[in-house]
Amino acid sequence: MPEEPRSDGVASVSGGIAAELAAAGFEEARQVARGGAGVIYCCYETALGRSVAVKVLPSHIDEDSRERFLREGYAMGVLSGHPNIVNILRVGMTASKRPFIGTKLVGMPTPRGSYGATYIDGRIVVVGGEEPTMVLDVVEMYDISAGKWSTIAPMPTARHAEVVATVGNTVYCIGGADRPTHEGPIATVEALDFR
Repeated sequence: MPEEPRSDGVASVSGGIAAELAAAGFEEARQVARGGAGVIYCCYETALGRSVAVKVLPSHIDEDSRERFLREGYAMGVLSGHPNIVNILRVGMTASKRPFIGTKLVGMPTPRGSYGATYIDGRIVVVGGEEPTMVLDVVEMYDISAGKWSTIAPMPTARHAEVVATVGNTVYCIGGADRPTHEGPIATVEALDFR
């Protein structure tokens, strides 16, 4: 089995969720990101011998939200193969009714949570975000057709939980916070020009 590179932002997982993912066919779960909607794990899918990313929602979500997440996964699965849609490899639920979506593993250069992301001209731009003890000013871009990441000039202001929008060739980063505790709201807008 190929060994995936590890970085300081990747945490090994033990206990309940690791056992549930293993029962679903995903071994060696390592947490790589956490956001408001769930947690993403890097796992090894034993049946097909490949590394995958598995997004798992919490077990305490209501039935309507659980069903909506699963429907979204199935809909994205139908669209797999489209150059602008993440390919869905598997959709399911763990033993404790945590819905999950398995996708191709495309590791970001900088592990982080609470980042902003947007689409512009065949690329996904990921802005800011947070690690456990710091807020980031990092801007990285994923070229969908090439399947490659690149790092571009950092934002003037480190921030996370920001809103990101694209208008023409410009990516706007709006608001957010400058501390991992979500204190310190930012009342500025920064523009990144992609001409």
